[in-house]
Amino acid sequence: RVPFDESWGPKQKAETPYGQLPYMIYNGKRYAQSLAIGAFFARKFGFYGKSEEDGLRIDEVTNLFMDSRSYVRTWRTAPDAQKKEEALQALKTEGIPRFLGYFEALLADNGSTGFYVGNSLSLADMIVYDFTDTAIDFSTKEVLGSYPALLKLRANVVANAN
Repeated sequence: RVPFDESWGPKQKAETPYGQLPYMIYNGKRYAQSLAIGAFFARKFGFYGKSEEDGLRIDEVTNLFMDSRSYVRTWRTAPDAQKKEEALQALKTEGIPRFLGYFEALLADNGSTGFYVGNSLSLADMIVYDFTDTAIDFSTKEVLGSYPALLKLRANVVANAN
């Protein structure tokens, strides 16, 4: 684990593959990028579905999640207080509802299981759980009230012992 505090500086950045976190060392080699690392371990430990089509859906959800991050990135990098406030409002009123709707619809496509593929936990479920945490952080827990499938997904993730 790498502490992200005042000790994180140029020397530590130089040790990473791209000058940023996350990265991991596996079998003596350095690897980076959160989704690549997540996908690697999901495949290794059985959280990438049972078929190529399952993997395709997981990749779709994962890439949609990356699209959603543009709203947060715009807010974080806003050049001044006014732009930051505008970006925050766009995140709350456009970004979060838009992507909650997309994630809800994709869940419905798998029936009422509360999972994106099959009837067991996958990388897609964990990623969307993270997204819903962000949505709650920027809004309130009630933001998920209109999304029953996402509420079921959250319960499924929390209930998983892995």
